[in-house]
Amino acid sequence: MAKKSVQIPLYEQVLKELKGKIVSGVYKKGDLLPSEKELIEEYGVSRITVRKTLALLAEMGFVETSKGRGSVVLFSFENISEHQGFAEAVEEYCESFMTATQIRSFLEPEVVREIAGKVEKEKLEHLRKSIKTKEGGYELEEFHRGLVELLGNEKLNEMMDQLMILEESKIPLGILQPANQKKMRDVLDEQHLKILNAIEEGNAEFAYFYMKEHMTYISRSYKQYFDMLRK
Repeated sequence: MAKKSVQIPLYEQVLKELKGKIVSGVYKKGDLLPSEKELIEEYGVSRITVRKTLALLAEMGFVETSKGRGSVVLFSFENISEHQGFAEAVEEYCESFMTATQIRSFLEPEVVREIAGKVEKEKLEHLRKSIKTKEGGYELEEFHRGLVELLGNEKLNEMMDQLMILEESKIPLGILQPANQKKMRDVLDEQHLKILNAIEEGNAEFAYFYMKEHMTYISRSYKQYFDMLRK
């Protein structure tokens, strides 16, 4: 029986898409988002998924949802750093992100050491191709989720999902994460390829070292970013 592939939850996918459109100005402050029916048709998801997505957007402060009217965009770039609660939001984001990343720094190097030399080349090639197949880059979590999935441990897959959600769920309004900035993405691409090469070559210790180096780089880069936001 084939192992079930771990997918990013649908509500996360729709949430990321809508949040991106709000931050990029497709939907501006005061605009109404498409209705639930329109979102269901546009994204091909259930009403439950759409309602969960809208509830999360409201919780994050991007929209205000009311019965009979729909979801109105609240977000605006104007004076975002002076927005009430921005500093507190940054601290909350920093704490949740760094906590999840610390756990992943212990976990993922052990995962790649375990799978080194034991994974079919075709499965690694799928991850390799995913690195630059999407316009403007790729979803970083897809790479990391994919590696953990290769271990074949469903409980570990679930843990990884929760860690990813912990990292992503507290992002304050208007923040462009370092991993979405080209300079850092280029470095991450190189690091991911080194990890994949070591796994494919069966070099468990190098795979471990490269993943440890990679997670340290992410942690350090985000810490510097958080320090900058605090200024």
